[in-house]
Amino acid sequence: MQDAYQWAAAAVEQVAHGRALLPVADVFPSILPLEYQTVRNKISNGSFPLPVLKLGSKNFIRTYDLVNFLAGGNFRA
Repeated sequence: MQDAYQWAAAAVEQVAHGRALLPVADVFPSILPLEYQTVRNKISNGSFPLPVLKLGSKNFIRTYDLVNFLAGGNFRA
């Protein structure tokens, strides 16, 4: 589990650059293999597996949540 967490943290940090929140557009498809519009659709219909914060008109994912999600191997495209 530690190896998975370290891998996930390194993968996320390549995009996050120390930020606590990542715009959804920065995460997909650079980290996870889904098209941005697919992610927006999943967020809209409530089937997206991560908590999303809406700030203004943009959706954000907590870096912490994304690392834990990736480390747990929970992603299914």
